[in-house]
Amino acid sequence: MHFWRALPSVEVTTTENDIHVCKFSSKNSLAAPPKVESFSDLIGALSAFHKFAKCFYNKETKFFVAAAGEFVISYADTGPLDPAMARLITHWINSKFSKFRSKLITIGLKQAIRIRKEIKRNDEQLVDLKESYSVWKSTTASTWRGFDKFEILELLGILE
Repeated sequence: MHFWRALPSVEVTTTENDIHVCKFSSKNSLAAPPKVESFSDLIGALSAFHKFAKCFYNKETKFFVAAAGEFVISYADTGPLDPAMARLITHWINSKFSKFRSKLITIGLKQAIRIRKEIKRNDEQLVDLKESYSVWKSTTASTWRGFDKFEILELLGILE
């Protein structure tokens, strides 16, 4: 979630730990963005990304970002609103952005904008993720600590 809203308190907290009081220098970076805990986190990030896209991206890319935001808002109106589903949808939206970026770089804008048509409820990848929702929900409620990578993949039904 690269476009989360960084509040002034986050900036203060980040620089507090890294300020050198003799030179008054600090690292110029924000803390890593927090995990998505709700649909409002995701909607806020996509909203900030859309504002950024309006100023710095071309029309087609702006429409792609807007399509992702509109999908999440419409999904939040009708779907389950727990943290597990928010994380699942965040993962799915991120994969669509990655696919868009890959197509843009390798093939071109004309092919990349077709990915926008995949942002819909009956997308095959989203349907597969929703089928694993019960596992996501139970593992989100507990913690992943104590599991190794292969146990997690087994739990999600990816590795059998």
